[in-house]
Amino acid sequence: MMKKFFNYLCLAAIAATTLVACSKNESVENLPTSPVKKVSFSAKSANPDTKTYFGDKTSAGYPTVWTNTQKVSISLNYASGKGATVSPSADGKTASFDVEFTDDGSDNYVFYAISPLAVVSGWSSGRVQVEIPANQTPTMGSVDEKAHIMAAKSATFTEFPENVSLQFSHIAAYGRFMLTNFSEEVTITGIDLTADENIVGRLYFYPEDGTFADNSAAKTVSLNVSELSAESNASKVFWFGIKPVDLQGKNLKVTVHTDGGDYVKTITFPSGKGNFQAGRVASFNINFAGIEPVSDKIYRLVTSYDELTANSEVIIVANDDDYAMSTTQNENNRTAAAITKGTNIVTNPGDAVQTFTLEAGTVSNTVAFKCKNGGFLVEDYYIGAASSSSNWLRTFSTKEDKTSFSVILNSGVAELTANAYTNNQLKYNSSNQIFACYGSGQGDVAIYKLEGSGSDNPLITPELRVITFTQPIVGGSFVVTVDGDEIASGDSVQDGKTITLTATAASGYNFSNWTVNGTIYSENPVTFMVAGSDVNISATFELPVTEYTLTFPDDNSANNKVNGYTSTWKAISGGKEWTITNFNNFNWENWSYIRCGSKNGASVATIVVQLPEAIANVELTIDNIKKPQKVTSIKLYVADDSNFTTNVQTFTVLKSTGPQTITIDAPKANSYYKLEFTCEKSDNGNIQVSKIVYNVDLD
Repeated sequence: MMKKFFNYLCLAAIAATTLVACSKNESVENLPTSPVKKVSFSAKSANPDTKTYFGDKTSAGYPTVWTNTQKVSISLNYASGKGATVSPSADGKTASFDVEFTDDGSDNYVFYAISPLAVVSGWSSGRVQVEIPANQTPTMGSVDEKAHIMAAKSATFTEFPENVSLQFSHIAAYGRFMLTNFSEEVTITGIDLTADENIVGRLYFYPEDGTFADNSAAKTVSLNVSELSAESNASKVFWFGIKPVDLQGKNLKVTVHTDGGDYVKTITFPSGKGNFQAGRVASFNINFAGIEPVSDKIYRLVTSYDELTANSEVIIVANDDDYAMSTTQNENNRTAAAITKGTNIVTNPGDAVQTFTLEAGTVSNTVAFKCKNGGFLVEDYYIGAASSSSNWLRTFSTKEDKTSFSVILNSGVAELTANAYTNNQLKYNSSNQIFACYGSGQGDVAIYKLEGSGSDNPLITPELRVITFTQPIVGGSFVVTVDGDEIASGDSVQDGKTITLTATAASGYNFSNWTVNGTIYSENPVTFMVAGSDVNISATFELPVTEYTLTFPDDNSANNKVNGYTSTWKAISGGKEWTITNFNNFNWENWSYIRCGSKNGASVATIVVQLPEAIANVELTIDNIKKPQKVTSIKLYVADDSNFTTNVQTFTVLKSTGPQTITIDAPKANSYYKLEFTCEKSDNGNIQVSKIVYNVDLD
């Protein structure tokens, strides 16, 4: 029989830690070395404001502390993982948690665990997919919590256990480095560490032998240190987490971003140094003596086809977000790397951002994006669409139709469409922070080009689009210009060109709006960019509005029938909408008016509308008041807002029958108007209204 139980996991994890020293590439001897140290779960009490973290260094090494917000992923026999929040002991040395599993009657039961839960994306036979983040935010004295990764495997049970003890070990390797002889005149905002091989990203971890295999890994880890305390920033000591990797004899490029520019230094790990091992901390110094800030790398928004030239260095950026396509290639999409945008520029985006070299595509009038930096299966490859049924963006070793993108530029937005498959529009998915290819939807992207890069040979020749328009018969006329030159209907204009429409109303008429390919614009003049299709233009002119009149039944009478004095309904006349509350229309059965006032109690009835023109006066026609003594007040309110709280004007209306005019002291466009009828308990329909006219201020 299948059964469920709560499994109590007592954690007592101890892991060895080593501090490894490395060198700068000029002189190994000038760098101090640090002894091997041990990381253990035996330090100080838990801190409820953080997750698992490194404690202060002791003679035994850097202790690790459990906290009561830490979450872990637990799998039974590599089945789907379950999340659990730990309960640490008072001193933080151990932790416990309860997890409910289903007994599936297996011959053997083995429990596997990964901390923290946030890095786990799936368990499968013999492995778990984890992600060592490429963007990390270290704290003072510890790595980013998501880079502090541990794993545990239980004993093998032949019967379903009730209590399981797990011993956690670190599976990530850690680094602690100090910037020496670094300028005190600048503030550090971020640091990029770029190795000769992959060190972070999405990986497969195999708990049986403790090894990793790359899935979608990257060479660069970016450290966001802008929020570190002034004390931490001043000390120039920073932490990071990577996968275990031997970098002996290999390079590590260190780019320090500051408010005074970027400082770049490459160090080479000598033999015996740079072997980053799981559960060990490699400590090293980076001497920046004599290093000056490098010139900023400025990428500018591409708005013209002339800028898309051969060998241009570009990045692909989310149009409405501060992210660019990163060097981390997941199986079917690209992750996003954080950037800071200026006004149409991105300065020093960092090594985690994918840079591309533009080449001619295999299809005429297309471009191919060749990856310029990145890791295995990224560098020197081409991005492209990969499916007609799934939203796949992959990298390919050869240039093909699926890696050749047509480009339509529209006010900075780049419509990139691959010449294969139907899910072929390169877009940004803000929910998942990925770049992928879609059939429709998702966020727009833009292309930013490195200043000074590229040849003089544009790769795209803009398509010609036909511009058609017909002058209105009455009311006015308009002109269409491109780059200041007037064009005629039927002329052709290149994609990317800006069209300006300017209307002139005839005497006695007002300009109303433009219709451009079905889209309405009210501005005059108006400009727009030719982008991807022919353009059809029309203009509408109208006689000036002199009044708005509401009579009954109104134009919405088929939909607003009521029979009572407590309903709210909408009246429509001349395209304008009124909100009417606590008036009865008797389902419009022979009524050409509306009534308010109730025998069941006091009532407040209102008629509310917003009008675009300034109104000089309101003419209200009251046909009948059965019992004037039961009418408390009739008022007109005019205000800037629908709640009638801003710039309110109040006018008292006479409690008499027949038409009467209420003159508005300060007419103003786009105001709200509310007629309010307040009655004591009386007969039903004490007040009868048949017509309201709002006269426009023509002065």
